[in-house]
This record gives sequence, structure tokens and C-alpha cells, in this order.
Amino acid sequence: MASYLGDRDLVLKLASRFKELMFDESTMQKFNQRCDPQNSDASKWLGIMMDIEHEVASVAFAEYGVDTNQLTERFLKTLRQNCGNDKEISELISCFLPYGAQVRVGDLRVGDERPDVELLHFQTKEKIPLSKLHINKERPLVVIASSIS
Repeated sequence: MASYLGDRDLVLKLASRFKELMFDESTMQKFNQRCDPQNSDASKWLGIMMDIEHEVASVAFAEYGVDTNQLTERFLKTLRQNCGNDKEISELISCFLPYGAQVRVGDLRVGDERPDVELLHFQTKEKIPLSKLHINKERPLVVIASSIS
């Protein structure tokens, strides 16, 4: 386990700075320069996002004096795996879950009512409630989700 994970205050600072840098205009420009919006190859986009994630995390680590050699795997994945039960940290990184899905603390069981999560529009950053996308209420809404770890 990375040593910075033992310091909750430092993790909060790193996660907060990481989020700030990820939504910074220069980071968005970096992504746009490296990625052709006409290319729908999701694996290419994912690779670019992972590279940018690593670069941004490296900047945040350097700003807080954390050895960047501790970035041996993806920063967000590390936080989700090691700090996922910390509500404040989870809320900070929830917008980076696939498609902007929000973290829900608790257990869902088959038959439970679906929580009305917000999705984050990739381009406009507008938060859209899932219920708004369920247009035909006479038919069930099917949500297919997966994770790339």
C-alpha cells in the first residue's frame, strides 16, 4: 500500500487538487489535442485518459511533496480500492467513475428501487438525472454498466 494512503488529510488534499486539475481548461485542451473527436475507438480514448490521469496525479503529488514513484497504478483506482468507504473521498472522486456515476453508500439488492443517480455530460459537464433519460415510462429502463479496472 502506498504510504500517502495512511494520511487521510493528505489523501483529501491530493484528491481535491487532482479533481481541480482534471477539470482545468489546460487539461481539457490536452485531451482535445491528443484525441480525435471523430474517432469513436473507446480503447484509444481510455488510454489517453489514463495517460492524462497519470500526468495530473504526478503534478498533484509533486505539489504536495509526495514521491511520484508511489504512482505505480492508477490514482483513482487506488483511491477507490483503499478509500472507497470514506464518504468525503468517495464524493470527491465520484465524477470520475464511468460516465460520471455517483457513488452510493449502502447495499442494493435485486428488486430494490433504482437510485436516481446523476450522469455527467462528457462535453458540457452538465449533470443529468438518470430519470430524465427514462422517456417512455411504460417500458422498463435498462441500464448496462461495466467497469474497466
